[in-house]
Amino acid sequence: MNESIDGASSPLPQENPFGLFKFDMPWMALPIEQRIEAVSNTGSAAAGEFTESLSELDSLIKSTNPIHLLVQMGLRFASAGAEWDNESPLLQHHVELLQALTLRHDWSSFSFHFVDMDKVESTLKSVSEAFYLKRMSDINKDANDSERTDRAVRESIRIQTQAVRNWGYPHHMQSLICEMLAPLDSKFVSKLGVSGTAIVDWLFQFSHVYGNRLRLFEDARDQLLDAGTIEEALSIYSKHFFFDPELKTISQSLKDEPLTLEQFQDALMSRTELFLPFISRFTPNDLVRLFPGEPDSGLVLNLVKSLSLPFGALGKSNPEHLFMNNPIWTKPLVAIEDGSVIVTFPGFLISFALEIVESLLDEELMVAYKKRRANYLEEKLQELFQKHIPSAQIYRGSLWSDGTKPSPYENDLLVVIDSFAFVIEAKSGKVSPTARRGGDRLERAISDLLVDPTNQGKRFAEYLKTGPGTYEFETLRGDINKVDVSAVRHFLCFNATFDDMSAVADRHDLQKAGLIEQSMQLAPTILLADWLIIFEMLGSPSYIVHYLKRRAELPSEVQYVGDELDLLYSYLQKGLNLPIESIQDSQVIFWGNSQHFDPYFMGQITGLAQPKPQKILTKWWYDIVAAVENKRFPRWTEVVCLLLGITHDDQQKLEGEVERLREVVRDPLFADNDQTLVFQNGLHGKRDGLSFMQYKNYSREDRQQALLNGAGLLFDSSNEVKLCIAMARHVDKNTYPYEVLMICEPGPDENK
Repeated sequence: MNESIDGASSPLPQENPFGLFKFDMPWMALPIEQRIEAVSNTGSAAAGEFTESLSELDSLIKSTNPIHLLVQMGLRFASAGAEWDNESPLLQHHVELLQALTLRHDWSSFSFHFVDMDKVESTLKSVSEAFYLKRMSDINKDANDSERTDRAVRESIRIQTQAVRNWGYPHHMQSLICEMLAPLDSKFVSKLGVSGTAIVDWLFQFSHVYGNRLRLFEDARDQLLDAGTIEEALSIYSKHFFFDPELKTISQSLKDEPLTLEQFQDALMSRTELFLPFISRFTPNDLVRLFPGEPDSGLVLNLVKSLSLPFGALGKSNPEHLFMNNPIWTKPLVAIEDGSVIVTFPGFLISFALEIVESLLDEELMVAYKKRRANYLEEKLQELFQKHIPSAQIYRGSLWSDGTKPSPYENDLLVVIDSFAFVIEAKSGKVSPTARRGGDRLERAISDLLVDPTNQGKRFAEYLKTGPGTYEFETLRGDINKVDVSAVRHFLCFNATFDDMSAVADRHDLQKAGLIEQSMQLAPTILLADWLIIFEMLGSPSYIVHYLKRRAELPSEVQYVGDELDLLYSYLQKGLNLPIESIQDSQVIFWGNSQHFDPYFMGQITGLAQPKPQKILTKWWYDIVAAVENKRFPRWTEVVCLLLGITHDDQQKLEGEVERLREVVRDPLFADNDQTLVFQNGLHGKRDGLSFMQYKNYSREDRQQALLNGAGLLFDSSNEVKLCIAMARHVDKNTYPYEVLMICEPGPDENK
């Protein structure tokens, strides 16, 4: 007896298990001419607003104390909540822009009056938004669809350059950069007098000191507010702000003009703001003490000088160039008197740590750095696969030839695990500043970091598919990679990069814009920092293999918006199981999911441990996957991929039905020896099947035949089912999570 359940191919219901919501965009129903006109008009209005807002912001900057202005805005950003909690958040790029605009004026230009910081912040945001929108004013109304999409692609990377910061979590960035630079330390010392890793550690150290100072400042203010008497408030103030030159005057004024406790607290709280610069100011001694080891103070201060800009240094700069080519990205320190510097926000030094190091390299050191950067990318990928999938066979640097050119090709990394082979091409090249601004070199970046490695990887995969299955490839290291892919049934290609290309990695837009060929199916391109997080979050080989499988399939199934971590969180929650046939004409928005990783990874930095986001499975499903992974029989990876492709809701339904069938078969009045549940899942054309049999009173041979019969029902019901996992348990035996598992495929006769 058999029952059937259908899986994730059904239409999207009103309340659906995929967590999707449909957003209508009425303006898309307007004729294209009206939409272009509306965008152009918005851009024209923004151009006028940009000029006015920039002039207003410049006046605000010059009317106040520039150090207090920068420090207070940096502290506003440092103290702000999550950007998701605010409809119009203050972001790091706003503060960067303010610093650059302030450095356009020399010290004598400032009036040193108090200024409304709320007004500065709102104007700063208006300038930034208007700069983005005003680029729409020159949209070509006669442009064709391809030209409009080309512009949209370029605008995507401009927005990323203007507003998006940090290619990883700070501790990941620090460890990756330091690991990469470590073998070059002796070369750095010979050229700069200090090592590259010491420079990086120093840049990240500012954040710790800044944070500690800010906490002490806030604690002191909290103590002031908690004081029960005027005398206690004065004692607390004297303890924490002993350097206030007016301390004696404050004490005397209480005798001359008595105040209430609340009045006195308000006065002291206002006065504490005068000392905010102490949080951000680093003296020459501070700068040397922060540097790791016992460096020569002269060398450190020379380094500081090369990373600093004084007031007036950007006087000749075009304000519009500061949005996407800001000099403070590589010179983030503000030089003031006596060799001290102001650190407006220490995140500047973290976000651009790699660019700062690169700015210090001479030609000879840059050559060594580029070579090391390429080697490290491959080394790190190999290390991650070896650590998290120890049973995998990993081959690096295979030289091979298909006879189409005189010199051999080289594959960067081949990872073979059971039925899967991951062909990875690692591209360590940088995206040029011109490309990041959407200029002509964007085509080169797309070719170098997306198209070329995709072609290389697919070419090697095809070579492996059509060959004998076993190979011996030479390497530039001089050893031989003995490769066996005879058991591989799935070859998946990926690109790995140091630089983030997610803003322009959508093949649909690139094809529409004519930036890649129409037939081009780009391999997923994943940033090294994201590979690190993928392995850390998934951990188990089963989840890693399945995620990479789904990651490779997704671009051909649906058009989406989101970066790698957005997709990864969706995988943990829903397995990237989407009702594809119900949303084929829609764009799926994954964007924003990655924020859910922040508490866990920031907890690693602060030491305040937070729960790790986990893959959502029923306990039974988790235990089945773990048992299969532990046994690692041939094609086990295909089994876990099929199992993990079933939604959590369907897992619950299946578990309930399987338990119900167990009770049915156990009933003494039930005459048959088994009952089987069959289940289909997946897209039309590539569906999978699962059957689960509860049985009693079967011999081994009878049990096997009954399992085959259950699988046969699936193949008979649909010629789209290409693979079936048949499982069974004896109703009276403790064989949790399953007793036997078979992998079944249709026979050569399509009627069987």
